[in-house]
Amino acid sequence: MMQELTLSSPVLCLLHLRCVTRFAPVLMMAAVLSASALTPDEMKLLQDPAGWEYLSITDADNGFETHHVCFDPATPNTCKGSLLFRPDMTFKKSIQVHGQTINRGGTYQVDGGNILFLDEFNNKDGPYTAELNPDTKTLVLEMVQAGVHFRMELLQAKELRKRREARQKSAAS
Repeated sequence: MMQELTLSSPVLCLLHLRCVTRFAPVLMMAAVLSASALTPDEMKLLQDPAGWEYLSITDADNGFETHHVCFDPATPNTCKGSLLFRPDMTFKKSIQVHGQTINRGGTYQVDGGNILFLDEFNNKDGPYTAELNPDTKTLVLEMVQAGVHFRMELLQAKELRKRREARQKSAAS
């Protein structure tokens, strides 16, 4: 049995300009969130007990681009950072730069493909768009705030150790 389409039908309503401008943002947001939601396997990868290591941090569009390359695995001990997402929805971030260690913690929320951090003082950081690639074991977090584009690239800590060991073996032979 076919349903009769009336003027109150959502399909016809979407064709009307007033309806489109009224409901389009809601529909687009729902499509984006459902399309990019992290799967249970991706959540398990995100919450890997070994955590994630920073590869780079970039902030662009603030008049000059800053690309913090000291996280480069080819130059260890310049600076390093780790980020741990725990299953209880808490996080721990530790960054060592120029001999100083900065530790932060708090809670995080995953909403679709977005991650919002709330630090120990309940200050919001984000939401960041999360791009998790299970094949390359990489995580990219991006956010635009006040016109500045922040981007963090991370590698699963286990994968980073595996790559370092392979590089050391090939250098030794």
